[in-house]
Formats: sequence, structure tokens, C-alpha cells
Amino acid sequence: MTRKWVLLILFSVVTIGVWIVVEVTQRFLSTETTLDYQTYLKPINPDFDEISLQEINTRERENALIERNALD
Repeated sequence: MTRKWVLLILFSVVTIGVWIVVEVTQRFLSTETTLDYQTYLKPINPDFDEISLQEINTRERENALIERNALD
């Protein structure tokens, strides 16, 4: 084998070895996260908060760079 092949194989083995070490250490150091799905499964309140919707609309109008009528 030529020197190029030896270096290629050596670098490949080192890269794979570092990859394995990093993966193993991440598995041991990581913690498992638990999610509370019950909070997401609660029914949504179907009543609209009209005051909040009006505030959002006024903020959109105040902060708009282009008038809505110009886009139509």
C-alpha cells in the first residue's frame, strides 16, 4: 500500500473512533426529558376574548408599514 492509503485509513479510523467516543459520552451525560402531555390535552376555551383581538388588530394597524388597502 502506498503512503496515501495508509494515511487515509488512519484518519478514517481516528475519525470513527472520535465519533464513537462522542456518541457514548453524550448518551451517558444526557438526561431524559419528560413531558406532561395532560396540559396539552386540556380542551381549549372556545370563547373568544374580543378585547385581546381588538388590541391585536390595533397593534397591526399602528405598526404596519403599508396600508392594508394598498395591498388589495
